[in-house]
Amino acid sequence: MDDVAAWFFALYKLTGVKLTIFYDAYDRGRFVEGFVTTVKLSAYCLVLSLFFGACVPALGSFGWAVVSLTVHETAFAAEIYRAGIEAVPKAMVEAAASLGFSRAQIYRQVVLPLALRVTMPAMTNNLVNLVKTTTLAYAIAVPELVYMSAQIWSEQVNVPEMMVVLLVCYVAIVGVINQIMQWLEVRLRVPGFGQ
Repeated sequence: MDDVAAWFFALYKLTGVKLTIFYDAYDRGRFVEGFVTTVKLSAYCLVLSLFFGACVPALGSFGWAVVSLTVHETAFAAEIYRAGIEAVPKAMVEAAASLGFSRAQIYRQVVLPLALRVTMPAMTNNLVNLVKTTTLAYAIAVPELVYMSAQIWSEQVNVPEMMVVLLVCYVAIVGVINQIMQWLEVRLRVPGFGQ
């Protein structure tokens, strides 16, 4: 092992190729930890995906697209909510506690409403990203907008025209989402908070 480490260190000195994972114990430890975690994560996900795949063979491509996009976007939404909850000033939580609110009441009546208001811009971005991400369903033959447009331009040989139509459609969908979220943001605004 020492010969291998010495060779990679000499390679670095000679060429500048810096593969520290072969000659630095700290970097090697971190790399091995990451490798083991990736293998474990892959194994768990493989077993669970095989199990759930066998449980619902009748779900179809649309159903799988819904499930996978929902799980994907839920991760982002959870992080947005977490950040919103952390953005609520501790003084507000302490004030509610001093008024005799229980932990559940503080969360339901103080933290959650304020966090929701803080998360609106990020949630708007998340919803827009979701609309754009639905195009990935094309890969599993879900007849969504890009899939159907691709069939049309394959038959009609009108790719530039259909690309423009796709652009207009996605801009329209995103525009509607943006307007609704801006309306909600204005309706839920608390003067002096989160601005």
